[in-house]
Amino acid sequence: MSTDKMELALNESVSRYTSAFNQFYGGSSQIGIPNHIDGDRLKTYYERNAYANAAVNAICGKVWEEYPSMVEGEEENNNTDETPIEKEIKKFSRRTKLWASLFEIDKRRAACEYSALIIQIKDAEPGESTSEHWSRPVSGNLNPDDILKFIPVWQQNITVNSRYGIEDPERYGEPRTFTYQPYSNDTVSNRNTKESQVITIHESRVFVVGDVYGQGDVSTAGNKVIMPGFNQLAMIEMIEGASTTGTVKSAAGHMKFIFDKEARLDEIAQMYGVDLGGLKAKFDEQVERINNGLSAAVMGQGMDVSGIDITLPDIDTIYEGLKTAFAGSVRVPITIFKGNETG
Repeated sequence: MSTDKMELALNESVSRYTSAFNQFYGGSSQIGIPNHIDGDRLKTYYERNAYANAAVNAICGKVWEEYPSMVEGEEENNNTDETPIEKEIKKFSRRTKLWASLFEIDKRRAACEYSALIIQIKDAEPGESTSEHWSRPVSGNLNPDDILKFIPVWQQNITVNSRYGIEDPERYGEPRTFTYQPYSNDTVSNRNTKESQVITIHESRVFVVGDVYGQGDVSTAGNKVIMPGFNQLAMIEMIEGASTTGTVKSAAGHMKFIFDKEARLDEIAQMYGVDLGGLKAKFDEQVERINNGLSAAVMGQGMDVSGIDITLPDIDTIYEGLKTAFAGSVRVPITIFKGNETG
């Protein structure tokens, strides 16, 4: 084979491959499956999709089925009396809602890429604002009473503002400060009723779980539990939406008007007291009266009026297959999604 023919054959192969690639991914985008899935979209699915929410809550809920307890001394001592340290830890955990806060950021990390826990500490200087207070490092030794509470935060609310540079090689690339926006991911209506805030927080006041470094190691990366089954979730939503729309339209009672060749539309329009151009509006008005009322009539001449039957396709096989595929992607029994199991 000559060089020219080989080049033509190679170009043809590349062209076909490119066409197939674009057709697949372009088609996915056209039917509602995005090519790029970011943290905002994952958060939306976790909050608004029943299957995504159930998957994350089932996995994290199993881990946090019981809150941890701390025991001083060796387990074999079998001492049931609480020591002063055990009492202090229990009191601290209850007051600050420590375990509930960790459970919350675990779910948010699992759904997205990372989440954070802001540690609110009682170490403000006299006259110091919240922004000034939170932007400086924690200094000195802390007592449990110095920690006021923990604030669970979505990744959408807290982003890296600055990182350690080459002057600190042991921490190079790690976050130095964060930008915190409390209401950045609220709905528009809620955001309009709340004061917009942007607060800089020093990293010593933030506990992060997940990949916030851009190249974080795998052991700390966010799980993004629903990512592998995202396409299945999107198609389930499309099927449910199309099925619901079809059912609503079928129940709405759409009408069809069939005129024979002898029908005089001008005379029918005259019966309704309109010109020929206003006849369609009168028919729409009559259909609305029929659908909304128990007794209504349509005047006409040489025409047949009947309802439109909509045949809905059988989607059970596809629907169940998508649910099974998503359940497999998160390794959660499908019976949990059906409400037959709790974990």
